[in-house]
Amino acid sequence: MAGAAGPRRAYRSPLRQEQAARTRHRIVEAAAGLFSVQGYSGTTMGDIAQAAEVSVESVHATGPKAGLLVEAIRQRYAGDGRWASLLETHRLQEVVAGADLETGIDTIVKLIADAHARSARLMLELRTVAALEPLVSERWEEFLVAKRESWTMTAQWMVRAADPAPEESAPRVTAELAATINVLVSAETYVQLTLDWGFGDRQYRAWLVRQMRHAQP
Repeated sequence: MAGAAGPRRAYRSPLRQEQAARTRHRIVEAAAGLFSVQGYSGTTMGDIAQAAEVSVESVHATGPKAGLLVEAIRQRYAGDGRWASLLETHRLQEVVAGADLETGIDTIVKLIADAHARSARLMLELRTVAALEPLVSERWEEFLVAKRESWTMTAQWMVRAADPAPEESAPRVTAELAATINVLVSAETYVQLTLDWGFGDRQYRAWLVRQMRHAQP
């Protein structure tokens, strides 16, 4: 007598999974574009569906509106969909591991400028919506922690590069430098310079390089 059949495993088609991933990416990108132009409050799920060329049901299945904003930042900021500090990238790990100041600052500026070009307006929306939506507030706090860690690590590297045997005041200098870097490289500064003051991309990058070099201890 044949034994009882075990539980049937659900069949997962690689093709269907790939199609679902592409649809999700398209929905999140559509949300990112609309949130950047129309703002979070001015964008409806129907707008996102129309821009992504999918049904409203598909948009809701991807996540709530607040979740789409978070996913839009994840997808745009680091460029690979991760919710992580840029300092976790291999290039910046190499910088803080011992690159000279000039080369390291050039690398940091390129990564930050590229990230802002993709996501700066979204980042401002994230900050605003965090005051209203608990989900966004939680993710915003996570992002702030990552930023503090990133720029503290960068400041420590800059202090070491300037003086391999730092003085007793190094912790205070490092903390102040980290705060200065945070202001220089923030999305708010990027938007003010490019939108309010009309800086082009090349001008912004050159400005940021000069300011980072001037800030070094």
